[in-house]
Amino acid sequence: MRTSRTIRRRANILTVLLEAERCAIRTWSEICDLTFGKDPRTYDMASRILQEEIEHEAWFIELLSFERDGKGIPSGHFRRGEPGEAPYSKNRGFYNP
Repeated sequence: MRTSRTIRRRANILTVLLEAERCAIRTWSEICDLTFGKDPRTYDMASRILQEEIEHEAWFIELLSFERDGKGIPSGHFRRGEPGEAPYSKNRGFYNP
């Protein structure tokens, strides 16, 4: 049942998770800035992780908007297939609608 209190509690949890993703984005952005042009392998790894964190941020924004407004707003990011598959990994090709 979706009571007002439950919705607020879920929204608060999602807000904390969203801020955690934003912190991760800031951290990986700094690592990318530090390694760009100096350490290509570390930069490549950090940039892939950064893209994953950006995708996670978009998911939490979607979930938060659904909890607050009752509407799902698609993020426009790549869709994930099986666990472990990511749009920026070399496991599979990209999903492009």
